[in-house]
Amino acid sequence: MNKDPKSIRLLMHGYDPVLLETRCLILKQAGFDICTVTDPHKLTDRLESGSGSHDLLILCHTVPIEERESIASLAAQNRTLVLQIEALISPSKLVQEVARVVDCPLTL
Repeated sequence: MNKDPKSIRLLMHGYDPVLLETRCLILKQAGFDICTVTDPHKLTDRLESGSGSHDLLILCHTVPIEERESIASLAAQNRTLVLQIEALISPSKLVQEVARVVDCPLTL
């Protein structure tokens, strides 16, 4: 049974607000429910409290590697999948990667 992208909750973290907004719009256009966080303390609070329980945490390349590792570990404790994306990921590749990780086949 295919999942509906609207039922999949995504959370994206990074430090470039313009890039985050662009990627957020791309994923919303594909049908996903997504929100973004630029403040690492708010992200940590969200993950620790389990508030908003997300299916996938997307970590952008603007997050330093050491921080990505600690955030990914925290997300794993809450059984949240993690996808780390690179700077030059194309819009279609971003949607395809998210769909693959959350097991939600999409027709592009």
